[in-house]
Amino acid sequence: MSWRKAAASTDPEMTLLREQILAGFPNEKCNLQAALRPYWCARDRLAIDEADDVIVVGARVVILKSICAAVLRDLIQMHKGAIKLRQRARMSVYWPKMGVDVAYTARSCKKCAKRLPSHPPEPLKPHKPLRVRLKNKMGKSILLFQIHNSDSTNLDSNFTTEKKT
Repeated sequence: MSWRKAAASTDPEMTLLREQILAGFPNEKCNLQAALRPYWCARDRLAIDEADDVIVVGARVVILKSICAAVLRDLIQMHKGAIKLRQRARMSVYWPKMGVDVAYTARSCKKCAKRLPSHPPEPLKPHKPLRVRLKNKMGKSILLFQIHNSDSTNLDSNFTTEKKT
């Protein structure tokens, strides 16, 4: 963890983020420096851990952009696909747009792709057009369902349902 702290202390974005956390975030995103705008959605949960002096989002450590790829390489080692990878990452680390990076990494991993379910999507089955009409006969409402018969151009009544109104 000490090399991460050293890297964070020299990274200009993390230095700006640390200063912003200490000063407090503005009321509007447009008043925030452009480099820190990706952190806007997590502003209420950002803090500096007193024990380790690292920036955290809840219980997760904020990761530098420069080491995101290395963290993803470590996380992808279980090869369980995007959902499991995202769950595992959300337990311990945070960086802006992490979900997008995780999904791309899992999609480009050949071992993850082999472990995905091999069920192909079912094709849509063609259906016959359905026509529903409401008829009134002798004070009763009758609901007619008609399905187009492919052999002829006529509509055939398959069944009727009576509903008293």
